[in-house]
Amino acid sequence: MEAPQKTVVGLLRVSTKDQADDDRAGLGRQREVINRTIKLNDLNCIRVYEISDVSGTNVRNASEIKEILQLVENGIVTGVVVADLDRLLRPDRFEDFGLLQVFQDSGAILFCGSSEIDLSTKDGFLTGGIRASIAGFELRLIKERMLGAKEEKRRKGQCPSSPITLPLGVSYNRKLEKFEYTPEIAKVVEAFRLIDEVGITNHCELERRTGIKHRTLHNILRNPTYIGIRRYDSKRGKEKYEGKNGRQSERKKVMRKPEDVIEVKIFDQPAVSRERFDRVQHILGGIRNGWQRVRQDNQTINLAVGVAHCGYCGDRLYCTSGKRKAGNRPGYYLCKRNHYLNKAKSGGCQMRSVPKKLLDETLRKFTAEQLANPQVVHAIVNHYFETQKANQISAFQKNPSELIAELEKKIKRWSDAYDKEAISLDEFCKRMNETQKQIAVVKNMTPTNVDVGNEALREKMIRQLILGANAFARLKDKKLQRQAICQLMSKVIFKDEQIVSFQLNRQFILNCTQDSKQAGKDSLPQPT
Repeated sequence: MEAPQKTVVGLLRVSTKDQADDDRAGLGRQREVINRTIKLNDLNCIRVYEISDVSGTNVRNASEIKEILQLVENGIVTGVVVADLDRLLRPDRFEDFGLLQVFQDSGAILFCGSSEIDLSTKDGFLTGGIRASIAGFELRLIKERMLGAKEEKRRKGQCPSSPITLPLGVSYNRKLEKFEYTPEIAKVVEAFRLIDEVGITNHCELERRTGIKHRTLHNILRNPTYIGIRRYDSKRGKEKYEGKNGRQSERKKVMRKPEDVIEVKIFDQPAVSRERFDRVQHILGGIRNGWQRVRQDNQTINLAVGVAHCGYCGDRLYCTSGKRKAGNRPGYYLCKRNHYLNKAKSGGCQMRSVPKKLLDETLRKFTAEQLANPQVVHAIVNHYFETQKANQISAFQKNPSELIAELEKKIKRWSDAYDKEAISLDEFCKRMNETQKQIAVVKNMTPTNVDVGNEALREKMIRQLILGANAFARLKDKKLQRQAICQLMSKVIFKDEQIVSFQLNRQFILNCTQDSKQAGKDSLPQPT
């Protein structure tokens, strides 16, 4: 009797989009190896996943890899076919090895070219661990050599990076290995001249006269490349920005140590003289110092920023224009959806722009007067406890174990439907993922930390709110007022200039919970 065919999926992965192009052999070679492995081992391959622009150190965040692991974990497939183990992962951290745990638990086979790795056996455990470690070591070695070669080029005054990293008006001739100016350098020279000779410092006006975006001018006017010096005072660190769906993303920039800073001369005849460059830096430095002095003034502090939210759509409220011209220009709070960068996408919001003074004064009065009123505070805290009690009851109308049992029955129904070909693989995976997420939510569902029957906690919260409001009323410094508001409340909902609700700061509640058993004997202010 012949053994039944093993059901598997294939995996092809390349680290960059360029490697996936038709004129590159990255995916083609892997596809050929996988097809040969499937034919040689008489496997039933139900799908081949092709992934591009995903690093081997970040595969666990890719949706395709998550789907494959889900199939392996649920026993839908009994193996995964790859051209080599480094296509599945290149561990950069010890936690990356956790991806292999699914294969060990399920007993699924990793078909890597001509070899088979069963991580549930002692030999497979050793072989898989060594090969994964070698893949991670190779990646580190490649990076070390590549970064070392780039650093050496920088020290020689050459350019090891792509043209996009060069500032406006500068290019690099790779045949001659030297930097060159482009015709656009005239715009940069004109910008320096307008600041130095004409005295124009408004970046929007400089944009109209030179054609350089005002947001770009900030960096251009401070770049020593235009006086013939290439300076490298930062580099890419180890931490990456979070990539969408596990795709490649840039590493965060970090400042170099003083001894690692590179500064080389790249032009004998710079576009801007050292004297003019220094004068422009002095002018820009004076503007920055004035900008900082303005923001030290209490009038430029926006009390509601960070806690204010829109009562119509729930988005944050932002303050615009209020920090310009020493606070003489009136500021307005507006909903995030009404900002010119978001309005086209979001469709806007009916929340009108509210003058900064009006909304800040509303928040100040509410904190200093309403939260200092014992009757109001008693009502607020009682309402909070009633809400928490209702949440606890609704969260546990059913026993969590009963909910999990019902969801597990759903999983069995999805599996049976897939086996009978009643639903497609994509539909099966989608339903399985949704059900697994629901199970995880139920397992993590615990009662709130607030003991709704704890009278000491209730009294502690009332006391601390009143004391906090009274302390806030005595503060004159707006920075301290804003800190006090953030300590008491994490969210304040506004509809136009009216406060409709607010949310207590979680840390404030936790502090009251910890101190409730040691509450003092001071009498509480009672409602009239």
